[in-house]
Amino acid sequence: MWPPHTLHLLAGLNIMLASSAEIPLVIPEDNSESLGSSQSCGFMPLPDPINLDAALQALPPERHWMVIELQDSDAGLTLLEALTSGTAIACSDGSSHLGTSTSAFTLQGSTENGRIDAVNWIPRDPEDQTSYRAELGGICGILSILEALLLASYPHICNLLWLSIIISLDNASAITSCQHSHPPRPDQPCYDLLLDIFYHSLKALPIKVTWHKVEGHLKKKGKTMDCWAVLNDQMESKAKQHLRRCQGTPRPNQSLPTSCIQASHKGKILSTRVHIKTLYKDFTSPDLALYWTKKTGMNPEADKFIDWHSLGRAKQIIPVGLNRWIIKHCSGHCGTTAYKLHQRKQLPHSRCPLCEAPVENIKMLLSKSLLY
Repeated sequence: MWPPHTLHLLAGLNIMLASSAEIPLVIPEDNSESLGSSQSCGFMPLPDPINLDAALQALPPERHWMVIELQDSDAGLTLLEALTSGTAIACSDGSSHLGTSTSAFTLQGSTENGRIDAVNWIPRDPEDQTSYRAELGGICGILSILEALLLASYPHICNLLWLSIIISLDNASAITSCQHSHPPRPDQPCYDLLLDIFYHSLKALPIKVTWHKVEGHLKKKGKTMDCWAVLNDQMESKAKQHLRRCQGTPRPNQSLPTSCIQASHKGKILSTRVHIKTLYKDFTSPDLALYWTKKTGMNPEADKFIDWHSLGRAKQIIPVGLNRWIIKHCSGHCGTTAYKLHQRKQLPHSRCPLCEAPVENIKMLLSKSLLY
């Protein structure tokens, strides 16, 4: 176990991370070269095998979902060498379907020797899940492995200033989001709690990350595949396989760090992103209910007995003209009432021709016309 002073708590997020400012540089007693570089920096030989699984489990519980089904042959020793020599690479791809998102990722050096593979199941509500979010989950998994590897090998790392890795993705939006130099804001359209976690994780790690965009699905397109494309194709297959295993099974109760964003509904439901439609509904529903009560005379309690979901689906498939007619009549803006005809100066008055009411509205037109 690493010394406790190498960990700190990030403000605002319940995430324990290693910081390069808090891990002291260990200078080797001799002038031997590092394991993977001709430079004098790197790491000293480890007296005992490092335990990558134990290091991952020592991370906070809310991050345990990021790395599952870990596959490694040498507990990360080859990857450590690659990190110091500048040959470390990683690749991730995600899959999302019917409210379930998964990702698969791999880390290795210049060869497949000592390669590390893992997958994860992205937590939270089905309506949150997208391919973009699946990509972010894969990146979080890569950073968790890197952090666990560094912590497990401390204090044998000689110099943390030379560590670097190239991470490859086929999602341009995810790469753009990850390259921002400032922390994500909740009011941004691309905001996701996973992006917040990623930003603080990357900032705390003493590793230089370079991003690489790879074209996806080259195998299906019949195009020539380089090493990046091969890795991407392998991770795509792994992510889809894990997705099929996850679908149809109960979603585990995976926790996430406490976010400052909460759904306004009762203030109890934690949200992984800003739901614009939900916020709009919560802020406008009381006023809308009052408006329609005055406009149509409908009893507010009747709202509970209306199947709005089915009406919404039906509205999406009816012809445009009929849809426009329904909206105009339900909102009282159709031009068939005496009130509207009077406004357009087509009638000298707005009285109802059936009941002699001072003003004929849409409710009178729809209800009384059925009696005559």
